[in-house]
Amino acid sequence: MNYHLVNSILKQDYSNLFLEQIKELDYLKEISNISLNKHTITIDRKDPFLVEKEIELYGNKIRMAIIEQVQSKISKYYKSPIIDKEAFEAKILFNYERSYSNDNLAKMAWADILESSEVLLFSSGMATISTILTSITSIFNNKCNCVILGKYFETLTISNLLQKIGVNISQKIEENHVYNILFLEPTKYSWKLENQDIEQIKNQLLSKDIQFVIIDSTLSQDSRFANEIVTFINDGKLQNKYVIEIKSRLKLYQLGFEFCNLGSAEIYATAHNDIKSISEYISKIRTVLGTTPDFFSLSMLEHPILNSQGLTEKYINTIFSNNKILRNYGKSSINTNFITKISNKITGKPFTIIEIGDKKINNYAPIIDHLRLIQKEYLPCLFLGSSFGFRHHRYEMIIPDNRIDEAYLKFCPGYRKGPSFDLFCNYFSWLSQISSIEEFSNNTGIQSKFDTKQFD
Repeated sequence: MNYHLVNSILKQDYSNLFLEQIKELDYLKEISNISLNKHTITIDRKDPFLVEKEIELYGNKIRMAIIEQVQSKISKYYKSPIIDKEAFEAKILFNYERSYSNDNLAKMAWADILESSEVLLFSSGMATISTILTSITSIFNNKCNCVILGKYFETLTISNLLQKIGVNISQKIEENHVYNILFLEPTKYSWKLENQDIEQIKNQLLSKDIQFVIIDSTLSQDSRFANEIVTFINDGKLQNKYVIEIKSRLKLYQLGFEFCNLGSAEIYATAHNDIKSISEYISKIRTVLGTTPDFFSLSMLEHPILNSQGLTEKYINTIFSNNKILRNYGKSSINTNFITKISNKITGKPFTIIEIGDKKINNYAPIIDHLRLIQKEYLPCLFLGSSFGFRHHRYEMIIPDNRIDEAYLKFCPGYRKGPSFDLFCNYFSWLSQISSIEEFSNNTGIQSKFDTKQFD
């Protein structure tokens, strides 16, 4: 079954590529200073998928050894450690776990906007969003107007919760409306993956009423949008403005190993004293809400594997490059009754989104079942499921709103090249040329429906 998709791959020689990947993992092992038995990988040209699995296993062994290394360090400390104990390389004061803090470490690691900004760390990306929105709306005693230009399911859920406690929330910018807080995702989470209209945002900033611009850059991990907003504020000498950039530090920032959940908020203000006071206020809210990073996450941040800017930049750039390669395998324009849309604006994005027919959930069942069968038969490293670190090749169905029978299919080509990546690209190319669900079924023999409970 599906031999035409893998035939050319099985004939290719991936030896040099595999050797480079093993060398890279050897380097990660070396800089991590971990004790790990030698992992011998036999490069067999006859079955490149099995070699790839061996390399994946080697990477997982390194990951587990690093986690055990950090756990061994923090296991020496109680939840109520002795004051002034040097748990971190830099001395800090803390009383108990929920108030662990190392914002100096955060500043050194992730100051993406300006040197004059402050950086706070949180227990996750979503914890960052919820804590920031809770903190900022509370400054106005919840009597404020907030516009949220975001489509993440979790962000929409938080906005609904804020509405229930009296915060006035809008889902779009309307003329002649006064806003105090603007929350936005620079990249819209839809099949188009287009960017927000930055000129519209700048026009809103000219109003003296809008004080806070909160930017969730998680999807693109690109600070240029936030930088342009800050530059506009500075050049125009606009007063009483705050820019807060939020990022998930689980996605893309841990070489795909997903060591720990983490989020960050970088805070810029038009007056330096304002930065300090607003940061201290958010820090207090963070402690009360229990959204401070745990001891393991902060200890993990000191690990050499997460402190190499060069490794991280290479990792992110490779993922974006692989996504461009994947997208180029698909047709540039779609005129079929099967795949009706493929995202084109994928520069600086870690995945590609396709839309099928009328977007109903059951339309995606045959594709996912087909990929599962290919995985079972040829054992490529293709996985169904959410990708947080983007190290692997994954595919996932997105259901933006459980109340509506609509979905998208997301292809994440991941970091590593090799036979599974080539198979993913071949499959994407083949899929984009299918003209109808009937043609797909005739070619694969698959007709299926989802049990949507598995995606709840």
